[in-house]
Amino acid sequence: MRLIFTTLVLLLFTLNASSQVTFWTEDFGTGCDDGQLATAVSGSNGAWAIVSTGSNVALSNTWYISASENGNAAGVCGSGCGSDRTLHVGNVDILGLIPPDGGARYYAGGVGAATTNYRAESPVINCTGRTSITLNFVYIENGDGTLDNATLWYYNGATWAQLADFAKTTICGGGQGLWTAYSIALPASANNNANVKIGFNWSNNNDAVGTDPSFAVDDVQLSVATGMPVTLTMFEARCENHETTLQWKTASETNNNYFEIETSIDGVQFETIGKVEGAGNSNIEQVYSFSYFCEADNRFFRLRQVDYDGAFSVSPTVFVSCNTTENLQSAQAFYNNQDNQIEFQHLPTNCNIHVFVSNMEGKAIDNFKIVTSDGQYKWESLHPLLGLLLVNLITSDEVRTIKLVVN
Repeated sequence: MRLIFTTLVLLLFTLNASSQVTFWTEDFGTGCDDGQLATAVSGSNGAWAIVSTGSNVALSNTWYISASENGNAAGVCGSGCGSDRTLHVGNVDILGLIPPDGGARYYAGGVGAATTNYRAESPVINCTGRTSITLNFVYIENGDGTLDNATLWYYNGATWAQLADFAKTTICGGGQGLWTAYSIALPASANNNANVKIGFNWSNNNDAVGTDPSFAVDDVQLSVATGMPVTLTMFEARCENHETTLQWKTASETNNNYFEIETSIDGVQFETIGKVEGAGNSNIEQVYSFSYFCEADNRFFRLRQVDYDGAFSVSPTVFVSCNTTENLQSAQAFYNNQDNQIEFQHLPTNCNIHVFVSNMEGKAIDNFKIVTSDGQYKWESLHPLLGLLLVNLITSDEVRTIKLVVN
């Protein structure tokens, strides 16, 4: 018997949902490189600087760029050394008793003073020709309230100013936090400014009190609003005998050069596997397809739409399974506007599923557990919902994040 699995994930969606085009990215590279100081790394954008912003001592914590704190997607718990590097605060060598850079793990004091005040500053970001700029990234943070704390800073070419004091993220256990998406608009002074920088400041006192993780950040992006270059009306993945066929349709296209097709086994690290030419400018429906033979049973796919000027947008991720094993990745969620409910379908049965609902700023809306015998569940919000929601489904074996647009 032939097995055919189909995932339909996208209807009436403009690349991307907020009509934003990314023009600057920083993912800090790949490879574990345990113990690598942030100042020792110079990526495609240049090197990050570490600047003292207050009192520091011999055992002050410092900034590292390594995968000792692995970069994970929003809604996934932090993890140890992998292959996706992050910018994070870690301890130095504590008198030979604690090795340096254990990920987003910091020394709060005790054996010696640990007072820390350091800011990690990005290379110069050229925002010429860009207006209404949005900064996005994922992060984890804990510490000791405002005593041990991370803050976001902005440089307009002349002075530094604090933009935000992050909310502490959910603790997953084992000194790890739940990776959380964060988005903020840059001040108007960033518009058409060739000398912008962003910074992350970490401070801790020396009272020997504080809970890991310290702070880690990854997948930093600056984007601008666009004229809605591509409107997708359908994006579908079908698997038959390990051959996956992707099909997508557009209702309109503006300045669309081509689509890159990207795939991933874990939904975090993607690789490009193909390219399909776009229609350029079009106001009639265009239909595209691409086939790929999958040796792995389960795969994530997404589209990277590239304009003629090099600007790009990334579609949501689709998942397709080429086996009959029931898993969390087949789960779907829909918002019922009339009843103010999120309706879940195709959930794994007789399985404990922990659900976290939050907005794009990482603010928690609710969390609850589901155990279902028929794969369906309805959750009703106590308050009206609006905007983009993140629904994180977590079992003992896997994690799935679903984005919902609530109008």
